[in-house]
Amino acid sequence: MDQSGTMKGFTRQGYLYLLEKKALGTTWTKYYCQYKKETKEFYMILYNQIGGKVSEPECYYLESCVRRASETIDRRFCFDITVKDRQGVMTFQALSDEDRRLWLDAMDGKEPSNRLLTSYILVSALLDDVGFTFMRKGIAAIESRGLHEQGLYRVVGVNSKVGNLLKCALDPKKADKVVTGAAHDLQTSRTVHQSSKTRIQDAEDT
Repeated sequence: MDQSGTMKGFTRQGYLYLLEKKALGTTWTKYYCQYKKETKEFYMILYNQIGGKVSEPECYYLESCVRRASETIDRRFCFDITVKDRQGVMTFQALSDEDRRLWLDAMDGKEPSNRLLTSYILVSALLDDVGFTFMRKGIAAIESRGLHEQGLYRVVGVNSKVGNLLKCALDPKKADKVVTGAAHDLQTSRTVHQSSKTRIQDAEDT
C-alpha cells in the first residue's frame, strides 16, 4: 500500500454508489471499487453492513468513462462508465467533487457531450404514443406548478408513488386520466418529475 492508501497494483480504489433499477424505481447501492489503469480492470464489491461478510467481487473491463453533467441527474459528483460484457451505462456517485476528479483521472474520463439532445433522440425513437402522451403531460404539469418548488430537481419522488404513476400512465386504458384533471391534483410535482426521468432512462436502456 502506498502513501495515498491505495493497494499496490490498483490505480484508484474507494467507495462509490451505483445507480440501480428496482421494481418500483431506482436506488443507489454502495460498492467498494478498485481500478487498474494498465489492464482497465474494474472491480466492484458490494458493501455489506453485516460485519465479517464479504461479497464476491465483480470484474469488468472499462471501455469509457464520462463525467455526468449536473443538469442531467439529481445527485452531485456523478460519472458514467461503460464496460465490456455488460449492456448500458453504469452511473456512479463519488464521495466528493475531488473524489470524482481522481476517478476520472484514473479512468481517462472525458467531459460530457450534449446528453440532453441524445436523450431526446433516443426517446423520440423508442417511446410509443402512450409514452409520448405521458411525457407531454408530465412536462406540462411540471412547467405549470413545479418550476418554483425548492429542490424539485434534487429531491427524488417516493419510489412506490413513482411506480404506481408509471404503471397507470403506460396502461392505454388508464393513461388518459393520469397527470391531467383530478389525477393531476393528486400527484406531487416531484412524483411527476421523477416518473418522467425514469421513463427517459428506461427508453435509453431499451
